[in-house]
Amino acid sequence: MKVQNYFSLGLLYFFAIICLPFSVFAQGGFSSASVSHLRNSGTLPPSESVVVEEYMNYHRHQLPMPSAKEKINLDLRWGKEEANSLSEDAYLQVGFTTHRSADFKNIPPLNLCLIIDKSGSMASSNRMDKVKEALKAFVGKLRPDDILSIITFDNEAQVLLSASMVSENNSIIFSIDSLYPGGGTNISSGIVLGYQELLKNYDPKRVNRALLLTDGLANIGELNPEMISQEPAEQNYIRDINLSAIGVGIEYNSDLLRQLVKSGKGQIHFVGDEDDIKKVFVDEIGSLLAPVARKVHLKLEYQGLDLNTTYGYSPIVQEKTVNYYLPDMNGDLTQVVLLKFNLSLISSSHSVKATLTYTDAFSQKKEELTKTINLPVKLNKDNKKGYVEQYKESLEMMKYVLQDLEVRKNVSIALLAQALKESAQQYENQQKEQSNNTLKSALTQVNFLFEGQEDKDVKYVKNILENIEKNN
Repeated sequence: MKVQNYFSLGLLYFFAIICLPFSVFAQGGFSSASVSHLRNSGTLPPSESVVVEEYMNYHRHQLPMPSAKEKINLDLRWGKEEANSLSEDAYLQVGFTTHRSADFKNIPPLNLCLIIDKSGSMASSNRMDKVKEALKAFVGKLRPDDILSIITFDNEAQVLLSASMVSENNSIIFSIDSLYPGGGTNISSGIVLGYQELLKNYDPKRVNRALLLTDGLANIGELNPEMISQEPAEQNYIRDINLSAIGVGIEYNSDLLRQLVKSGKGQIHFVGDEDDIKKVFVDEIGSLLAPVARKVHLKLEYQGLDLNTTYGYSPIVQEKTVNYYLPDMNGDLTQVVLLKFNLSLISSSHSVKATLTYTDAFSQKKEELTKTINLPVKLNKDNKKGYVEQYKESLEMMKYVLQDLEVRKNVSIALLAQALKESAQQYENQQKEQSNNTLKSALTQVNFLFEGQEDKDVKYVKNILENIEKNN
């Protein structure tokens, strides 16, 4: 059995959500870092920055929503509902959705600290003015019993607004208006002071969260990402306080922010245009502040099948079992996991059982969802050694077994992301011709799979690869 895993999260996994200059089809519930930084660059990225599942989950998926009584919906579907031969491949999509969180009415009270970069570079393009505008719109959505504190940092960190109930503080808008840029970027001091404010009112019944907004590189104070991340890691472990980050502009230190949210079990947002700052703080803030599930584990048990490929993530593969230790889930999430199987010649039953276990973010109860999907197989004797064998690895056969257009879309995007990662690795190994051929081959494959069809999500990722291929 050959299993391909395309990147590793290691023992500590994280859930990175990056808010882009949004297209109409981007979702707010899953990471899009790889996509956002490449959409206009036209150059190959570092291979380690290409995260396959971020491409798979960049757009909103057409999946059933949870019922009123459910926190998460679990959806299983094959690329083709019935296999006509034991020689065919079988693509499985496992999907998850959580409720939309466009407003705060269903979110428990907040204990929130905003940690705002006011270094000199925040003056660029009136960035600070737009941050202040967004912050004022955001605090207008807070409820009287929410607790808010604001920390600012340049060369050092300062308490701009001490932690207090929104209903008890009349100086929030005045404090925001007093923000002016200047100085260096001491991120570490801002984080430490921010957690001090959060701890004053820590309550497990609240959403306890730090939200860091920065546009630059740490250049003063502690500069080691692991050292800066110690405070978020410790507070998350002891008290379940999360840290999320918003990177502004295209020069921010993504490695540092990723390390921070990995330690703080939070999310990264990215805005490449100052005008999107307000969108993050207002339109998408519900998903950022609405935790649903922690300690998420997906177990897939299969019979009559042999695992061929997993796309993205970092699953643990055992005998007839695949385990995914997934990032925490927030509101407004649509997410998929993709696998490719070969049908076993010695079994008459072909099925996958999916078990999703998680800890409810607020009740702290362990929840479990279980679903099983069967794959009927009709043995076509005429094709057993003819057409099926002849075209088993061909594009025609792949298209034939991907009749569900949603599964075909997501597999196509995963293939493009895989190719981009592989091409970047080849380029780094001085294999430039092979790198170009990898991109061309993936584009040819996906063009065939969507021949005569127009899909905006596939086209968006295709355009990224086409721009890179043209410029390299």
